[in-house]
Amino acid sequence: MAVSANEKDFSIPSFLTSTMMKYFLFLFVSCTFSNAQVSDTSTFRVKSDGTADPVVATVSNGDASDIFARALIWAQEQKESNIIVVDSVKNKMIRFHGNDAPIFYTYNENDEMVPYGEDYLLEINILDGRYTVNYTHNYFTLDGKRIKLNMSDVFNNAIHQDGLMQTLERYELSVNTFLFGLFNTITTPRSKW
Repeated sequence: MAVSANEKDFSIPSFLTSTMMKYFLFLFVSCTFSNAQVSDTSTFRVKSDGTADPVVATVSNGDASDIFARALIWAQEQKESNIIVVDSVKNKMIRFHGNDAPIFYTYNENDEMVPYGEDYLLEINILDGRYTVNYTHNYFTLDGKRIKLNMSDVFNNAIHQDGLMQTLERYELSVNTFLFGLFNTITTPRSKW
């Protein structure tokens, strides 16, 4: 088709059309499959006040005992992680104690970047067909010493807000990757363990 000088051709090249169709088909199949497994999964996000809403996942294939057994298998595989199991009790709850690699930084009197360490708890509560993960910030450390500072203080006193957002996104990604492993273990059929 000829295009005049005043008109622009907005047609999509044919090689992109097939690639786009494959991409949209992949998205459709992925979303359909994931909705069959879990209906209300949320992701871990730290709010500006330093808190995080619970991560809730509904699992279509398991009662509380089965989900708990799978979650314990997953928890025992986390030995190389910086998050360790504190306890697991018969009322279907697993508590993890985390001490993350430094992600937030401040500057000392010599204008050198000094990292904050963070200590927190992840608590997984399991019911029939669902589980909830609650995040609790315990404290920050600076130069190995516990300091009185919470997440909201970090947001309010951020020298470089852009840098804070980038490190916070990496932190959220790290926790979400950790929780995605839990979800995969719980939703994998027992025959594929």
